[in-house]
Amino acid sequence: MARGKAQLHETAESERTSLLAGEAVARWFADAATRRRLQALAAWLRRQPGCDELTAHPAWPRAAAVLRPLLGTIHRGAPGEGPLGDPPGDASSVMATPRCEAAAGGVRIVAWNILKGIAFEEICETLTAHPALRDADLLLLSEVDVGMVRSGNRHIAAELGARLGRHWAFLPSFLELTKGPGAEGRVPGRNAIGLHGLAILSRAAPRALWRCPLPDCFDAFAFSEKRFGRRAGLLAELPGPWIVGVVHLEVRGTPRCRARQMEAFLAHLERFRTARRLARETPVLIAGDLNSHTFARGSLHRAAAGALRLLAVPRHRLARQLQAPWRAGREPLFRHAARAGFTWKALNDRQPTASERLGRVEDWELLPAPWRERLAGGLGLRDRELGLRLDWFLGRGIDAAQVRSARTVPGLGRDRRPSDHAPIVLELHDATAGPERGEGQG
Repeated sequence: MARGKAQLHETAESERTSLLAGEAVARWFADAATRRRLQALAAWLRRQPGCDELTAHPAWPRAAAVLRPLLGTIHRGAPGEGPLGDPPGDASSVMATPRCEAAAGGVRIVAWNILKGIAFEEICETLTAHPALRDADLLLLSEVDVGMVRSGNRHIAAELGARLGRHWAFLPSFLELTKGPGAEGRVPGRNAIGLHGLAILSRAAPRALWRCPLPDCFDAFAFSEKRFGRRAGLLAELPGPWIVGVVHLEVRGTPRCRARQMEAFLAHLERFRTARRLARETPVLIAGDLNSHTFARGSLHRAAAGALRLLAVPRHRLARQLQAPWRAGREPLFRHAARAGFTWKALNDRQPTASERLGRVEDWELLPAPWRERLAGGLGLRDRELGLRLDWFLGRGIDAAQVRSARTVPGLGRDRRPSDHAPIVLELHDATAGPERGEGQG
């Protein structure tokens, strides 16, 4: 498997990142022939048992010639450019909304794992109506679909850009080979395109964009939710200048592997900064779902060690560990960030951004049945719910005095939650602090 995965990564790295911009995205997204080719490719990939068999197949070179540009291309557009063509009828009122009082004179940044964009209308309503979130200058989004039936076969980034009146950029991480896990797999219809990745939405047009492929922590091609690709990060230079970025680290695997992913992302950041000839002092803000839950996952041994930790550590102490995952090196990704000059304490509160009932975690099924019965019965672990701080802002060149507020926004949605993560919001004072309005930061 290692040889096959290495070949996949070599072919991915050999292709330069390209851009699909403006109305070209709409033409590509709507082209029936493109959809048929991608659907046939996904069906063929789904039949391959593993990476070694895939790269040894005679048809692999032809497939790789399609997959390289598909996963190596950043989509971008101005408000209304992309699959929608013109913005929807109600978008003009959203775009014309003056800056809200809470953000007047400052800059509002929202980072959010939007659960693939499945609850698209609820996400739009939340981002346009909630007083802590509306009229954000910058949105850093993870779990963003393009052409997935579970999210209405929308181009989520382009449609959000149109609704919010923002420039948008989308980076695919994976070609999804199924419709998704659980209830997602039972949604009628088929994937039109099948991409899943990250997005940046901004008030001002990005000056440059950069793709950041990350090391693997988990073989998604051999998983039940089968997908082809790899985790990646997306960086943008915005007027100011500022560098902003979004990244989604692996939920499975180990904290040590998430640290390797963060190390690789920060190395890409330095290459991007150097290529753009920006000074080391240029402000940088990165955010995303870092999956900093502090547990190692993916095997019986790891699942057993996690269960023992849950039993041995008092709840109040475990809650503190999950709220501050950098302590005692439990998530060494923060150590890499600190060495690169990043801080986070002033940019975040300590509230959970997600919660997980232990009996729903797939690692629960890795435990032997007698263990599960004992843990679920007398020990009550199956129904225990953990509050997790998974989503973070990390900043460099941002003084704590520039921070107006940093908060988590829980409890969204009345009849339907827009996501299984709470968004996090950072408000900065104006002057040189803002990614859209700052001057002289280079």
